[in-house]
Amino acid sequence: MSTIAPNNVQIFRINSSGVILYAKGVLLPQKVTTNLFSIHPFFEIIPELSMRKKAYKFPLVHFQKNSEEIVCNVSIMIKSTNITIKLTDMTSVYFVLQKKEQLKNENFLNNN
Repeated sequence: MSTIAPNNVQIFRINSSGVILYAKGVLLPQKVTTNLFSIHPFFEIIPELSMRKKAYKFPLVHFQKNSEEIVCNVSIMIKSTNITIKLTDMTSVYFVLQKKEQLKNENFLNNN
């Protein structure tokens, strides 16, 4: 895995207890040794998933960063020694698509 993370990507490597061993990126900046499970309720599912030792993808997960909402695709890869979590920022794409869908729905309602 590359150690370079562009501004729209956040990578965490944690142990099975949720302690961050490695962090790269600025989406949800956290210090090494912070417990990832305490950052956001979404991450509380990881212990359950880790029992299965697979890879998972979760599209369009909403997070709060300060007072700002960010929407990310989340990939989780579980190995026997660590768990890697990759967040890819999809916020701008999400809001553009949401606005288009909203306009489409409004047009539909106005024409019926």
